[in-house]
Amino acid sequence: MRTDAFSSLAVAVHDAAYRARPFYFDDEQQALLNRIRDAWGEDCVIQISNGRLKIFAEEGRFEFFSRVELFDAIAARTLKRSNR
Repeated sequence: MRTDAFSSLAVAVHDAAYRARPFYFDDEQQALLNRIRDAWGEDCVIQISNGRLKIFAEEGRFEFFSRVELFDAIAARTLKRSNR
């Protein structure tokens, strides 16, 4: 049995779950999405467009223009949630 990249890709192409996802996130991106969901809730909607990240959550709509802004908001919300 071959285990090179091409044979793995061939198997993956036939996997319905693999084809259903339009793209995959790398570990850093997935970790950031998990942090956002931990802070705003699992049901929040995350939109990235025009250099902005928007979060639509039960508490309202939030818009961030920089990583620093986003990370500060995540830290504040995480701290707020842990103090409950």
